[in-house]
Amino acid sequence: MLNASIKSSSCNTVFFSAWHTDFAGDPLLAFLGEINEQINHLVSDDPIKHKAWNIAKKAGSHLIKRALPSTLKIATAGLVDFNELIEEEIAESAKSFLQT
Repeated sequence: MLNASIKSSSCNTVFFSAWHTDFAGDPLLAFLGEINEQINHLVSDDPIKHKAWNIAKKAGSHLIKRALPSTLKIATAGLVDFNELIEEEIAESAKSFLQT
């Protein structure tokens, strides 16, 4: 309902339905994949925007890989060191996301 209202104002939106991806093995990957698909659709007619989106995806994957463990460590007051626990998972998710 909100998505339709915003679209009627000639604004671009990215819509994600958790119900449609409820049984996804990796919810973050499903979310990122849906965002990627919809943004690709929005920029497909403009080669400059399409190239910029691909560059942003690559930069974002590097940023997430470096920043997420530190952010989680700060959020847990240093009680858990996530570097080793999630580094491989983030790398795999980023690779899968970039391949879409």
